[in-house]
Amino acid sequence: MSDDRREPAGVPDIGPQEQPSGDPESGDPELIPGRHRVGAPHDDRRRRGARLAGRSLVAVFAVLILAATGTEWAIKSSADAGIQARSVQAVDTSDSNIDSPSATTSPESGTVATHPAESILLLGSDSRAGANGNAGNDNGSVDTSVSQSDTLMVAHISADRQHVTVLSIPRDLEIPAPSCKQWSNGVVSNNDQPISRGEMWKITNAYAVGGPACTVKAVQQLTGLRIDRVIGIDFVGFQAMVDAVGGVRVNVCQPIIDAELGTVIPTAGDQLIHGDTALSLVRARKVAGDPTGDLGRIRRQQVVLSALLRQVTSAGTLLSPARLNAFLQAFVQNTYTDNVTVDDLVTLAQSFGTPDPSKVTFYTLPTHISEVNPDGLALDTSAAAPVFHALVNDQLLPGEVATDAAAPTSATPPATDSGVEPLATQDQSPQDQSPQDHAPSSVADLSAVNAGQPQCA
Repeated sequence: MSDDRREPAGVPDIGPQEQPSGDPESGDPELIPGRHRVGAPHDDRRRRGARLAGRSLVAVFAVLILAATGTEWAIKSSADAGIQARSVQAVDTSDSNIDSPSATTSPESGTVATHPAESILLLGSDSRAGANGNAGNDNGSVDTSVSQSDTLMVAHISADRQHVTVLSIPRDLEIPAPSCKQWSNGVVSNNDQPISRGEMWKITNAYAVGGPACTVKAVQQLTGLRIDRVIGIDFVGFQAMVDAVGGVRVNVCQPIIDAELGTVIPTAGDQLIHGDTALSLVRARKVAGDPTGDLGRIRRQQVVLSALLRQVTSAGTLLSPARLNAFLQAFVQNTYTDNVTVDDLVTLAQSFGTPDPSKVTFYTLPTHISEVNPDGLALDTSAAAPVFHALVNDQLLPGEVATDAAAPTSATPPATDSGVEPLATQDQSPQDQSPQDHAPSSVADLSAVNAGQPQCA
């Protein structure tokens, strides 16, 4: 495979936009903390504290709706301009690798599906250019100015909007080389990447060869799942998003001391971390005491992303226009997308009703050490087949339980009547949750990390 890889072309920076003062007299009383709604029973004031969490989650939609309806038109238009400036051509719904659903798809949660299921490819680029630096690149044969997809996740949003399944695909998974067009400086060319019969790539290399479009093809070839949208972000962007919400609180299983990055977090326990530390935490893959390597890094990424999701949907963020705007700007300035607009995101958010992090669960694709290449991973085909089947047919994964939005979230959910193991808890170490230990009879075998249930990283 050629090492002639290029990073996407840069785009002009879009500065933060000014938020209005938000005069309470002109706002919806339902969205103003401490204000009693006109006409509501007096005892509703006393119940407000207990309902604050649920009510504040709705506030994010209010902010986004204001943007969509024109009250915040300057913010929306600049955000859309930034998204379009960084847009790429990647989605290919005519790809012959896409499998058609073969099973009857009925919402297990008992709710009526009023929206189409969607699958979004999430890419974390390891570009070493510019502010992204050169840390973590231990391959001297690779040009440090190029990008690969170090982090690769597929977020499947169910049609009934009761759960989001995020499947992490290890970067070192070896796949048959897909037939892709080469790209250069963010532009896909008409030149095919030469491949030989039986040639294998690590899935991360698809991005280096043909950019997001080639990665989409590789993922659709691997899973049979149709990718509807693409969102990619680089190191600097992730760091900016964490800082925009004031940092994230994570529980660290053990001190994180990495052979390349040094001491990332010196002590274990619950702690608030900011962008630079969060970035190092999700990049570390040679951690002392963790022999799982990239699989351990994947789990740490899932835990940190879960913490970020909880922070974004918390009252402290949702009720702060400045913080929400900072997060939006960090997203717009540091992502590249396909088939994504601000209106798309608003519509998608509205389809969920009240956002609930417990509806989002991360899993890791089952793999094992490749017998051909000890530096690579091979797909555990028998374990992965039911996972792919479930996603293609918009069904729960083996052993997964439908989310009950009305039920309280528990950090340690009980076992089901069917004997399925509970989701992994923070008492389990990454080594205990390796997807390679046994067949995936339940979601616990896929290293489940639920965004609503804090676990240690």
